[in-house]
Amino acid sequence: MASIARRVTDRFEPKFLDYLLRTEAYRAEYVRSSRGITTSRLRLYPPDFLNIPFVQPPLGEQRLIVRFLDWHGARTARLIRAKKKLVALLNEQKQAIVHRAVTRGLDPKVKLKPSGIPWLGDVPEGWAILPSQRVLKSRSAGGAPIKNTASLVELPGFVPAFSASGQDIWLSEAKFFGPGLVLSAVGARCGKTFKADGRWAVAANTHVLLVPESHSRDYWWYVTNLGDWWDRAGAAQPFVQVSKTLSKPWGFPKLEEQQAIVSFIEVASRELNAIIDMVSREIALLQEFRTRLIADAVTAIRRVRALAASLPEIAGEEPIDELPNGEDLDEAIGDTGNEEAAA
Repeated sequence: MASIARRVTDRFEPKFLDYLLRTEAYRAEYVRSSRGITTSRLRLYPPDFLNIPFVQPPLGEQRLIVRFLDWHGARTARLIRAKKKLVALLNEQKQAIVHRAVTRGLDPKVKLKPSGIPWLGDVPEGWAILPSQRVLKSRSAGGAPIKNTASLVELPGFVPAFSASGQDIWLSEAKFFGPGLVLSAVGARCGKTFKADGRWAVAANTHVLLVPESHSRDYWWYVTNLGDWWDRAGAAQPFVQVSKTLSKPWGFPKLEEQQAIVSFIEVASRELNAIIDMVSREIALLQEFRTRLIADAVTAIRRVRALAASLPEIAGEEPIDELPNGEDLDEAIGDTGNEEAAA
């Protein structure tokens, strides 16, 4: 593909071509011009790529379009970064509420006792301290289908299924029935758990945790999503050490108090979740507008020449297209949606 790019850049401003070829219209054309049996096996051959017509304004206008889009992108990137930081801070506040509730309960005057867990500290005197495996029944996803063999859309007769990213696929056969937890066991999101209900299934790189009726599934969902709860290993491909984690002791209350803790967290987080959802929608709208603006500018639907001519050259600024995706910020946005979808 690099050799193809060199053959056309003498008539194009490279950055203009980069903007043009990333538009949705061209992405759709790549798919239409590709060959293959299934979507995951499509291949775009060089002759087919070269048959795709390119929009080619005069070289000077291409440079003005690039100047405008870089200018707009740098400012949009700063705005989105600020909103992502706000979402991250709100999620930190929410996590502090959850951590306090599931590790200390709701009574600030309750007597405490040592838990024997260094990072947990003291727990309420009436709480049990037992290995988590005495409560959570672990089921490996060994033998489960890999994600790319599942349906990415809901089909008649198919059931919701969980990959390591959450409930984002569907499978033809249910393997589990009723409430449970699905652990993302491998990859960037390892250590996240998702709520599952009804009839459901899992894909590879997950682990199932079943909670008995004598405990609150939602309470344990909050516990297992604490940032430091799971033992992890691996660098290039991180994974959760499930058996090691579940063999460790944990302090937990009886069912009635678990349910009270869940209710408290839901009420205390309601306003924070509303703000997070609002800011996340604002980010999505900014990104949607940015995508539309690029498409309109490079195809001359929106004339930007006059405005671009009055703008300074952008130097040392970071356009939105190269905005770094800090994992903490992006996950802060994605986790809220995933929690709601999996609940």
